[in-house]
Amino acid sequence: MKDTLLAFFFCLSYSFIWSQELDSIKTPSAITSKIESIIESENSNLKKRIFLTSKIQHLKKLGVNSEPEKANYLDYKIIDHFQDTTLVDTTLTISKEYKMNYLRKDLFGLHSFENQGQVFTKLTHSFNNPSIVPKFGAIAKHINYYEIEDIKYYEVPTPTSEFFYKSGLDQGQVLDSWLAMNTHRNLNFSLAYKGLRSLGNYRNSLSSHVNFRSTISYRSNNKRYQIRAHYSSQNLMNQENGGLTTESLTLFDSNHSDFKQRGRLDVNLEDANSRLIGKRYYFNQNYTLSKTHQHFTKKITDLKLGHVFTYETKQYHFNSGSTSVFEDQFKTTTTDKTSYKTMNNQIYLDFTAPYVMGNFRVLANYYSYFQGYKAVALNESQTIPNQLKGNLISAGAHWNASVKNIYFSAKASTAITGDLTGSNLFLKASFKNADKDKIGLSLQLNSKSPNFQFLFFQSNHKAYNWRNHFKNIRTRNLNLYVNTKWIETSVTASQIENFTYFNDASQPFPNQYNKKINYFKVKVNHELKIGYFALNNTFLYQKAATGATVFKVPEFVGRSTFYFSKKVFKKKSLFLQTGITANYFSTYQTNLYNPVLGSFTVQNTKKIEAKPLLNLFVNGQIRRTRLYLKAENILFLTSKKNYYSSPNQPYRDFTIRFGFVWNFFD
Repeated sequence: MKDTLLAFFFCLSYSFIWSQELDSIKTPSAITSKIESIIESENSNLKKRIFLTSKIQHLKKLGVNSEPEKANYLDYKIIDHFQDTTLVDTTLTISKEYKMNYLRKDLFGLHSFENQGQVFTKLTHSFNNPSIVPKFGAIAKHINYYEIEDIKYYEVPTPTSEFFYKSGLDQGQVLDSWLAMNTHRNLNFSLAYKGLRSLGNYRNSLSSHVNFRSTISYRSNNKRYQIRAHYSSQNLMNQENGGLTTESLTLFDSNHSDFKQRGRLDVNLEDANSRLIGKRYYFNQNYTLSKTHQHFTKKITDLKLGHVFTYETKQYHFNSGSTSVFEDQFKTTTTDKTSYKTMNNQIYLDFTAPYVMGNFRVLANYYSYFQGYKAVALNESQTIPNQLKGNLISAGAHWNASVKNIYFSAKASTAITGDLTGSNLFLKASFKNADKDKIGLSLQLNSKSPNFQFLFFQSNHKAYNWRNHFKNIRTRNLNLYVNTKWIETSVTASQIENFTYFNDASQPFPNQYNKKINYFKVKVNHELKIGYFALNNTFLYQKAATGATVFKVPEFVGRSTFYFSKKVFKKKSLFLQTGITANYFSTYQTNLYNPVLGSFTVQNTKKIEAKPLLNLFVNGQIRRTRLYLKAENILFLTSKKNYYSSPNQPYRDFTIRFGFVWNFFD
C-alpha cells in the first residue's frame, strides 16, 4: 500500500511539473510534438520518458497526432436556416458589388428611397412563401428585419470575423460586423451587430437601426444530438416626413435654383417617426434514435426526433403631432402602438426507408398568436376590440429523393384545428448534369389568412380603425428555371385569389379584390467575358394580365454592368474592378408609402417616369480586404433630371459613397 501511494504521488508530481511546461503550447498537435521531442532528447531520464510515452499514447487515442494542424479555407463554413453550407468568401466579384448595401443583398427588383435605412419600392413580386400563418403587418418596415431564415450559423476552426462599413447620406454610416468562434470542434457560437445611422438630405428623414444577433450550434461527439439556437434583438427607427408637399413637388420638378439644398423643401410631416422593435428566441434540436431500425421486413435508417421552438415579440410605433395628412384625429398627439406576440412549437420525425425512396419528415405544429392595443376603440360603424388572439394546430410532411441526376422534393402542410385555416403544397422536380447545368419545375398551392394588419388595426387617426373578416388569400405558383454556365432563366406564372390591399393614402381601408389576378414574369441573367472586360445583364419582363388596377408592376426591369477586372502593380498585390451599372424600369403607377401603417397603399394619380440610373464604381481587393467607391446617379450632373422613389418621395441626387469589407482569421 505504501509503495502504491509513493508511485501515485510520484506520477502526480511529474504530471504537474510537465503540465506547466505544456500549458504554454496552444494546439493539441503542438503538445504532441513537444512531448516527442522531449522523449527523443538524450537528457531525458528513463522515468520521464516512461511518463511522457504513456501521455502521448493517450493523446493519440484521442485522435491527436504530431503533425501540425493547418486551417484550410474549406473549414470556414457558413450554414443557413435550410442547412445549406457556403464558405467564408474573401474574393471580389460583381455579385459582391451588387450586395454592397446596408441590406447585404442584391437589390435587383427593389428601388430605394432617398436615404439608406428607409423603405424600398417593390418593382417585382414573389409568391413562394410556404407559411400558412399570416404575418404581423407593417411589411415595408421589415425590409431590414432579420427573420428566422436570415440568421446564419458558423463552423470555423479559428476565431473568424468580418467588418462591413459604408458611408451614409449627408451624415452617418452603417457598420455590420460578426464574430464566430468555438471552444470545441463541435461547439460554435457567434455574435453579430449592425448599426445604421444616416441623416438624409431631406427634412425629417433620419434612419437609426440596430440589429443584434447571437447564435450557438452544438453537435455531440457521436453526432446523435444536435442543436442550433439564436437570439435576435432589433430596433428600427425612422423619422417619417410623409413626402414633399404639393408646392415642394412643383419646386422640385422645376429644378428651382433656390432649392438645390433639399433641406429647404417643405415636407408633409415635420415631427413624425416610426419604430419597429422585435425580439426572438429560437431553438432547433434533434436526437438520432437509431441508425438502423427493423420494421417488419424493412429497414428504417436514420430515425431522428426533433423539436423547434420559436417565441417572438414585436411592436410597431407611430408618433406624430397634429396633422391633417391622415384626416381627423381623436387626440392632438398621435402615439400609436401595436403589440404582437407569437409562439410556435414543432415536433418532427425524420427517417430514411426503402419504401419512401429517400428522406422523409412528418411534423406537427402548435402555433399561438396575439395582437393588441391598450383599449377598445369606437368608430362610426363598429366597435374595434383591443386584441386579436388565437391558436392553430397543423400537420405536415416533407419528402426528398433522387434517382441518378433527377431530384424530387415535396412539402405539404395543413391546418387541422384552431382559429385560422390554411394549407400549402409544394412539388418540385429538377435535373443536374455533370457540368452543373440545372433545369427544374415547381408548383406551389398556398392558402392563408391576410396579414393581421388587414384584419385588425387601431390608430389615433379616425380613418385607421377597423376589424375585418376576410377570406383566405389563395395563390397558385408555377415556376420553370434553366441554369447553364452561359445563361440563367426562370419563367413564373402566378394566380392570386382574394388579393388584399390598402386602397389609397387618405382612406386606407383594406380591401379584397374579388377577381383573380394572373401574373406572369420572365427573368434572364447572362454574363459575357472577353479578356479583362465583362458585361453582366439581368432583364425581367412581367405583366399582370388581369387585376392591373390593384396589382401594379412595371412591365420591364433591367440592369446592365460593363466592367473591367485585372490584377495590377508589379507584384499584382491589388485586384482592381471598375465599371458602370445602369438600372432601368419602365413607367408605371407605383404604390404610395404610408408611415401610419408601415406599408404601401395603391394610388391611381401619379406615375414614376422611366429614367435610367447610372452608377460608376471603382473597387479593389488587397488580400482579405475589399474596398468600394461608388458615384451614384451620375446622370443628375448632366441632365438635371428628377428621379422619384414613390409619387411624393424623390430619389437621391448625385452622391459619392465609400465602403469596405474586411475579414480576419485568427
